[in-house]
Amino acid sequence: MSPILMRIGILDCSTFEALTKNSADVVVGVAGRSLGGHLTESGLAIVTDYEVVVQDTIKGDVTPGSTIVVSLLGGRVDFEGGISAELITPKFEHVKAGNSYTLFLTEVEKSPGKFTLTGGPQGLVELASDGTVKSHGRESDPIAKQANEKSRESFLKDVRESSENGPRKESAAAISCPLQQGQSSQW
Repeated sequence: MSPILMRIGILDCSTFEALTKNSADVVVGVAGRSLGGHLTESGLAIVTDYEVVVQDTIKGDVTPGSTIVVSLLGGRVDFEGGISAELITPKFEHVKAGNSYTLFLTEVEKSPGKFTLTGGPQGLVELASDGTVKSHGRESDPIAKQANEKSRESFLKDVRESSENGPRKESAAAISCPLQQGQSSQW
């Protein structure tokens, strides 16, 4: 199974604090261009890479002003001979160029500067220009319920407070918590 898919099934993402603690990095950034879809290293899933310009680092070592690459589950890959494969994630809306997001991130092994979302779609929260927030997780996900009830200011305050109480980057990868009973890692 793909490391991206495996990681989703072992993390507790029931609160901002848990999601923040389980993330190596938490940043506020603006989505840039899509770099296209590709197969994961295992060949079992398709991801699409996006450039994200980091505006603020809430947790971790990513430098504000730098551009990182974030891999999101889903996309299309074209192969030789006119064959293609597509992984559709209908309940997971990808980033849109120019929009601001808070991203809860896990760095991809052997690929410095390349990240996946911690907790799958729950690790992506849109910061709308009207001051509201929109979780890209499922409506039933705990983070989606919590985030969608907050203003941008209140949400960022909660995430910053959670990062102050959490472990440093070195220990974040060692945390392994099961899903809440009845939760599924499907989108």
